[in-house]
Amino acid sequence: MRVTLDGRNYRLQPGESVLDGLSRQGLRVPSSCRAGVCQTCMMRATSGEPGAAAQEQVKDTLRVQGYFLACASRPDSDLTVALAHDDDVSVPARLGPVDLAGPGVLRVPVAPDEPLPFRAGQYVTLQRPDGVSRSYSIANVPVRKAGIQPIELHVRVRRGGAMSGWLASAPPWARLRIRGPAGSWPRTKGLTRMRSPTWWHTTSGSTPAARRPRRRSTSSATSA
Repeated sequence: MRVTLDGRNYRLQPGESVLDGLSRQGLRVPSSCRAGVCQTCMMRATSGEPGAAAQEQVKDTLRVQGYFLACASRPDSDLTVALAHDDDVSVPARLGPVDLAGPGVLRVPVAPDEPLPFRAGQYVTLQRPDGVSRSYSIANVPVRKAGIQPIELHVRVRRGGAMSGWLASAPPWARLRIRGPAGSWPRTKGLTRMRSPTWWHTTSGSTPAARRPRRRSTSSATSA
């Protein structure tokens, strides 16, 4: 299988992903998790089919433009691709004043320059001006109102962490880009609303675990 990028052809080995094949041949394609989660490796197919699995987690508005995840793409035929345009897959944002949410955990408010609707349990990917990217779960519940809504992230500070160290020392209102949101949080039939979430701290940041929600009946509900 052959992948064409910027007029040059690159051969893929059997079963090899587009991301692995290009990286093996010396190309530096933006990537992070390499597991189809962070969406940092998003590319655009200008000719050929990247495969359904490579577009499963891509938003509809991007899918129709040919965007796909290079780490999940194992095409069955030749493919011509282009790197993602930042304006298509992310929005500029400003970093708010960062403080401590708990021991070794930063509370990171981010204000996108344009409305970025999200749901509880989704995650976003932050991108520093130098291109370093990391994904974090959203820590605040969306407010149902129009306009720009700040996003709060909880980020564990790690020794030598490229992103957490930068967030801990960056001045308020530093510029960055934000990609997403992505992922979903399963709904439970009969639940009317969720209370503020608790958090499991993972290697990439924080993952939400909903507290006990209320049901319409008087009996207590099981945690989602």
